[in-house]
Amino acid sequence: MGWLLPQLVTLAGVALTAALIIAWCSPFEALGWWAGWSGGLDDDVGALPRVVQPSTTRSYLVYLTGIGGFAPNEEGYSRRELSFFDGLSAQLPDVVLVHDVFPFSVSNNPLDGQRQLAGLWSWLHSRVRKPGGALLYNLVMTRNMMQVAVSSDRRYGPIYNYGVGREIAQSLVRHGYRPDSYTPVVLLGVSGGGQVALGAAPTVRALLGAPVTVISLAGVLSDDPGIDTIEHLYHLQGSRDRVPLLGALLFPGRWPWVGHSNWNRAQHDGRITLIDTGPMTHMGEHEYLARRAVLPNGQRHVDHTIELIEKIFVEEGLCARTQQSAVSSQQG
Repeated sequence: MGWLLPQLVTLAGVALTAALIIAWCSPFEALGWWAGWSGGLDDDVGALPRVVQPSTTRSYLVYLTGIGGFAPNEEGYSRRELSFFDGLSAQLPDVVLVHDVFPFSVSNNPLDGQRQLAGLWSWLHSRVRKPGGALLYNLVMTRNMMQVAVSSDRRYGPIYNYGVGREIAQSLVRHGYRPDSYTPVVLLGVSGGGQVALGAAPTVRALLGAPVTVISLAGVLSDDPGIDTIEHLYHLQGSRDRVPLLGALLFPGRWPWVGHSNWNRAQHDGRITLIDTGPMTHMGEHEYLARRAVLPNGQRHVDHTIELIEKIFVEEGLCARTQQSAVSSQQG
């Protein structure tokens, strides 16, 4: 076993070095985009081609994945996420579900898109279900986590969040949203996607003239100025999930004694609602979108998560009350 220790030390050193390089380079993509090096900055949101939606559309729901995300398409999403989309569409038939925005790129450029390390990210993604692949995939999660840090940074965040907000607005227009129609938009952010949703909300509101609500599913949230521009923030968190608590710990604006902060003012005004999802974990077999794990009442985790989101939409008037939601309300 003596020969194994030096190899493990070397591997740990390589991983640490890679993580430090990723952290150091994390703001450069947003800054390069802002400088015009990657193009797309002058696109006119209102001039984009649109898909005509039926008149029954009540609102739009934009899904922003967590830090394990790879690309906003069928190959990039997990099976749990794809099943989650099907469940949301079934329960919210008059809501347009949008899930083609990658929240960890200022220009909606997936990890296998037009980027120098696309080959590396694709290789890591292809090995995620192979032996040792989950460990290697931590590099992807580290890279995306650093983009969340950029979003929450008061120096680089305004640029990053503006870019992602433009991409969300462009995607909404492609899916039939009519600017200045005042049709409600809901941004559903998972884990790190919750912070990006908060940061991007002001741009979405400004470009589309839309009232924006944010639903954070286990989000790690900062005291983002975007809180002041949204209608409401709903934060869903499991009783066995400690990861979202990092936001309350790391960002001084979340500390309860900083009364003038964006977060605490919103709480005082009743614009933040915390929802306990039950004994769910951040990742693994008992996470929020799990299809096999069940709650004490026998309900699957993913079904309970969808039920809570549907309840928010119904109570806010963002969708019609379905027969199932009416029965659940009567039973509750």
